[in-house]
Amino acid sequence: DFDLKSANNIGLSNPTVTVVEGQPSLQISVFRGGNCCGVGPITVNYATADGTAKAGLDYTAVSGTLDFPEGTFSRTITIPIIDDLLREGAEQFSITLSNPTGEVDLAASNSSTVVTIADNEVRLFTEADSDRALALNTATLLVEPFSLTTVPNFSPDQRTRISLFVEDLRVHQTFPTIVVDAMDAQQNHFQLPLEAVAFSSFFPFQILIVRLPENLSTGTLFVTVSVNGGLSNTARISVKP
Repeated sequence: DFDLKSANNIGLSNPTVTVVEGQPSLQISVFRGGNCCGVGPITVNYATADGTAKAGLDYTAVSGTLDFPEGTFSRTITIPIIDDLLREGAEQFSITLSNPTGEVDLAASNSSTVVTIADNEVRLFTEADSDRALALNTATLLVEPFSLTTVPNFSPDQRTRISLFVEDLRVHQTFPTIVVDAMDAQQNHFQLPLEAVAFSSFFPFQILIVRLPENLSTGTLFVTVSVNGGLSNTARISVKP
């Protein structure tokens, strides 16, 4: 991190930063060290540059000049982050300081920051080389085909609950809106009510527990998960009468 006690220099707060896609913006602090009094005004330019993340698609490019009036130690740069609804993995861009004016130099190790945008599109786990979902009957821990009802059951209505395994489900300041959609062979859509979400720090997946509704078609169903409008891959499950 930047050392405020170091000689008159100016730099970004951290050499690397991670932001999760879906957050509206990223704030990065720029600090100046040394004595901020009696040295007059200071300015420094800043600009973003593409890496694997592209301006206009993954983030909004920003550039400009920061003014440090006398007595000011820090300023903030705000970079809008774009939620593109595509599953594309982590991507990176950078922001760099340049052309300081006044009695400061650029900090040798903190004049540039690499920003990683972590993807927020979830993925349903499937069998190897297949689109068949990895899923379990929540009560019996048995695999498909799933019956519409399960006895015994954790609920008095005895409707079957299924555990779907997903990755990259993240919770930000508010819990995301999650919708689990099932489509049958005739392209009829059914919403699978979501009853619980399980997180674990020990496993690289999260669990969505859904209930099979009464009007659900039997046979092969194609399941998709939507998180804040972003769609997962589609995975198959089988339901028997």
